[in-house]
Amino acid sequence: MFIKILIESEIVTVTFRSDKSKHAGLRLDKKEFLSFVRNPREFDYIQRVLINSRADKYEIVEDNTTKTFDDPAQNHTISNLVTHHRDFERRIRGWIRAHKPSFVEETVRIAKQEKPPAPTLMWATPRARVILGVDTVIRPLDLIGLMHVCPIVDRTGTIEFISPHLKTDHPLPDFSVPENRKIKELMLERAEELWRWAEDEGKQLVVWWSGGIDSTAVVIAMLRTSTPQRVKDILRIGFNQRSIDEYPLFYKNYVKNLPNQYVSHNNGSEIDMTKLHVSGEIGDQLFGSDFLRACFVDGGRDFPGKEGFFGNLRNSWKDPMQQFVSANLTHRNLPADYEPVIMDAYERLCAAAPIEITSLFDFWWWSNFNLKYTHVSNRIQMGSPDAVWAVQNVKAFFDTDAFQRWSVSNHDKKIKDTWKSYKFPLKNFIGAFTGDEDYRKNAVKVQSLKMHHDPRWVICDSDYIRYGRIDREALTEAYFGGDSGSND
Repeated sequence: MFIKILIESEIVTVTFRSDKSKHAGLRLDKKEFLSFVRNPREFDYIQRVLINSRADKYEIVEDNTTKTFDDPAQNHTISNLVTHHRDFERRIRGWIRAHKPSFVEETVRIAKQEKPPAPTLMWATPRARVILGVDTVIRPLDLIGLMHVCPIVDRTGTIEFISPHLKTDHPLPDFSVPENRKIKELMLERAEELWRWAEDEGKQLVVWWSGGIDSTAVVIAMLRTSTPQRVKDILRIGFNQRSIDEYPLFYKNYVKNLPNQYVSHNNGSEIDMTKLHVSGEIGDQLFGSDFLRACFVDGGRDFPGKEGFFGNLRNSWKDPMQQFVSANLTHRNLPADYEPVIMDAYERLCAAAPIEITSLFDFWWWSNFNLKYTHVSNRIQMGSPDAVWAVQNVKAFFDTDAFQRWSVSNHDKKIKDTWKSYKFPLKNFIGAFTGDEDYRKNAVKVQSLKMHHDPRWVICDSDYIRYGRIDREALTEAYFGGDSGSND
């Protein structure tokens, strides 16, 4: 395929010729173009790229300096565009199908395109409105995100957080049909599905093992559905020293003897996104929340209002959560009259749940399952230097409709009366494979995965393009109606 790409200011002209398309052209803005290339950051400071492989002409203008090459390998940016031209063609054809632009076939003339509407938001830091200057103070609904320690999106659509444009890319499934299969069956079914994904793509599959309960169960599910050929040709176990420290026996008996990939940290910079990746994400959303550890003697991490949780796992959620909200308001020096607004929002969110929410355990499971799901399912992609590429090649093992329906249909199976019993269906699945009775009885949930996002990122849209403070004017215009500085 022949591709010619001309980047001028914020407009990109693309023409391409292949056996299927003959000669087609279109114009699109630079942000759209960046969603098609492997590493958008390469184009942050590039004014123009001209590629004409038929004429052996490769030209790039960077920082107002023009450089011409007779070999794409002489320039990293051009080399990437040429090397990944098949993926580029596939992505741009998808854009054409979605937007139906009026491009012209069998001619070199480029049809002018109208700018499409802004994509929806799917990730926004809880303080986005204040950071962008839309508000000057934290609102009651903003505080919910801050208290839950993540960007939140209401998957039920009951509460509007941050902006009306903030939408989930993981809608709730239909819960009218219960999921009666055992979790073991779902684990093995999902593992087989991921093996087929890797085989269809013809790529290696990196399964990330943190040493925690969720990711250990994932590795076991992959091993139980493997073949010697799959392990040899496809599987790689990704881990770091923290993984070994959390479950050294599993490392010694299994991971150490499998094809593996060691990284020093997990912020995405060492992860090769040309491979396929599987994480143990969404396990927490299925089973509950780390906040619930405060209900037991060892208590876990500290947070404002923690003392109200102790001994209240099965009791009504309202009094402990009122104490939690009040303590957070005091901690952040915010008005006391925020409390009834937040408690009303919690009441409305609980009323929208697929099961009755009565206990503190119910509340934190539902809040995690509903509000935090969108963020957790996307945070590895968000942590990657190449989020547009990562979204195609990263899957959360537990992110399926079947697992979500299992969570709703088997609410009584998530925890018994001790913190050590939390996630015991997964611990039983692990113990049946390893024979490690000590782990089955005593392993507890810890915060294994710690993703570090660039604090300059404020919003990510549904095209996985990230925006920061410097994009304030464009963001307020596109997603906040052009308002700036209001206190509403």
